[in-house]
Amino acid sequence: MALTKPRPDLSAYERATRRELTSLIGELAEILGPRLVAYMAGVGETRAVREWADGQRSRETQSQAASDLRIASRTSSPSTIRQRSQEHGFKA
Repeated sequence: MALTKPRPDLSAYERATRRELTSLIGELAEILGPRLVAYMAGVGETRAVREWADGQRSRETQSQAASDLRIASRTSSPSTIRQRSQEHGFKA
């Protein structure tokens, strides 16, 4: 029977794929800042990010932008940062 390595980033993946996009955008804006989130989503203003996070803007996010934001959420989660830091010998 083969043993597999534990995957602490699996919870980050599941959270990023199952969360509502408005909640995910709000969290990303807190972690990365609204300007970077706007850039990743392909919009030119941070106001759009705030309105998405608050649920005021009902613009359908293009599938590529939504996918990019979900990937950003996975890589910016505390468990993923901690795991990657430990793999490379850094303390998070």
